[in-house]
Amino acid sequence: MEQLTSLAQSFQEKRQPISGVVADALREAIFRGVLKRGEPLRQDAIAKQFAVSQVTVREAFRILADEGVVEIVPRRGAVVASLSPDDVDEIIELRTALETMLLARAIPRLVEEDFVATDRIVRKLDKTRTMDEQLALNLDFHARLYAKAGRPRTLALLDKLRLAFEPYL
Repeated sequence: MEQLTSLAQSFQEKRQPISGVVADALREAIFRGVLKRGEPLRQDAIAKQFAVSQVTVREAFRILADEGVVEIVPRRGAVVASLSPDDVDEIIELRTALETMLLARAIPRLVEEDFVATDRIVRKLDKTRTMDEQLALNLDFHARLYAKAGRPRTLALLDKLRLAFEPYL
């Protein structure tokens, strides 16, 4: 739980609503394996640890549930989500469709600066050794390309799918 507290402190510096800070810290704890798949998330304990209200924690759970990172189970509360093989297949199919659509719209809009920036990212990616760095650089690479598509709703959907799948990488 000490790791969760330090993650929360680092996210508080981002100046966002406190429910977002709690959600960010919990998401990061899930991605790092501090909180395991299927593990129950005790609302009262988390509220106490973050020194926030249980309403704030419920809102953080809702944010994470919308992303597919947490499941809200009636009469059980929130638990760290666990994807079935069918869930994984569906996420991959959706991501493939959305990413193909975004790239098709983005490619005609790319300029030399975009190619230079993505090439720089690929060179860094070739040298990196940690999964966290690889994930961050991969995200930067694709974000650079997809941004040119001019489709904010599609990007938001893709981001939710990425967040739901990332703990399994």
